[in-house]
Amino acid sequence: MAEHIGDALWRVESAAIEPWDSPGGLVVAGMGGSAIGGALARAALGDHASRPILQARDYGLPPWTTPDTTVLCASYSGTTEETLACYEAAQALGAKRVVVTTGGRLAELARADGVPVIPIPAGFQPRAAVAYMTVAALEVAAICGAAPHLTSEIDVAADHLGALIAEWGPDGDEQSLPKQLARSLHGCVPIVVGAGLTKAVAYRWKTQINENAEIPAFAHELPEADHNEIVGWGGNEGSASSVRSSSTIATPIRAPSSASRSRAS
Repeated sequence: MAEHIGDALWRVESAAIEPWDSPGGLVVAGMGGSAIGGALARAALGDHASRPILQARDYGLPPWTTPDTTVLCASYSGTTEETLACYEAAQALGAKRVVVTTGGRLAELARADGVPVIPIPAGFQPRAAVAYMTVAALEVAAICGAAPHLTSEIDVAADHLGALIAEWGPDGDEQSLPKQLARSLHGCVPIVVGAGLTKAVAYRWKTQINENAEIPAFAHELPEADHNEIVGWGGNEGSASSVRSSSTIATPIRAPSSASRSRAS
């Protein structure tokens, strides 16, 4: 991933996209592993974003999308039918479009229409191209005026990831944090909870466990998880007692107090 980040920046630059202004912000249209880059980019930008940056995981764009909105169509294969539908919807609206893909029908349409294409390398599972999709979303957000460039931060992140690979990679210490976490999750149905900036990260972990381990996994966010859901855990002792908690990711689940129950929304 550290190498992918640097390569992704180069690929955006090689697309030679001229900047423009989108008062309506940015919509990242995509599905699955191609869509997560938009969510991670939004989290990375935090309060640096000056305009809305949202996702469209559907056959259409949000109803508030206007010609002043930029639509980034992200499809690793270039054949995702929902993303192709969003590309056509953006065309009908007259919205500015950018495409990030390896090729396929999406690249064909974009090149025929004169729409900028950010090319990414083929040969991965779509979920393994997360760095390319995240960097593309960050850079397009800057190009359309929805956020500042985070080039320096992206470079620092790549260096940090390189160090973590050495420490946490498959050949690392058997007592490393990732391996302890993997052993603690074995035989469980993981529930990953994020808050604020880590909301998108929690969802990414959930989908990685779904696809790589091929087991059910779920994600939620705080503080919402402290309302309805916590009552469900505490009110069903059979479920609560079967939860195996790992200190690396969560505190033990306990039955909520009466005060917690009363404020559950």
